[in-house]
Amino acid sequence: MLEWHLGMAEDSDGLARDRLSAADAVTLTRLWLVPVVSDVRDSRSRLCAVVLLGGITDWLDGPLASAGGTRLGRDLDTAADLCFFGAATRAVHGAGRLPGFAATALGARYLTGFLLEVALTFRYARRPVMAPHRWGAPLRAAGLALAAAGARRTGGALSTLGCGALPTRSFGRRRVSN
Repeated sequence: MLEWHLGMAEDSDGLARDRLSAADAVTLTRLWLVPVVSDVRDSRSRLCAVVLLGGITDWLDGPLASAGGTRLGRDLDTAADLCFFGAATRAVHGAGRLPGFAATALGARYLTGFLLEVALTFRYARRPVMAPHRWGAPLRAAGLALAAAGARRTGGALSTLGCGALPTRSFGRRRVSN
């Protein structure tokens, strides 16, 4: 088992790396922010800052991973997104700053993405490469941050708009958005 975990520090070509990559660091940062989100729920400015930081790490992850990520980062990225944005949605909605329709749309979006990835993995016996829509995640993160800061209706509308940008799947090379 230890050998398998150490193998996670390989790049996508299976070549061993001495250390984790910058993309792995931002993915792990997003995971570390999960418990922080609920701790700062009652402070508009801190909750907004944590949601923005999580959104920035999600945005940075793609370009950094294309410059040289590891299997660990690739496999943790989806889990980090689901955990962080799920916790952020719950915290912002629980604080009364995100409308119910937006919280439902975000929950449905993340559940759909998770179920799609699981279904495709079992169907094709390999992990699919999900090509995210270019503006989906930034819209959702910005909407959550605005709602956390107190712009309830605008944040809710923006995050709901971002839910309409569903990813596509590809088992070939990762698609690059222009």
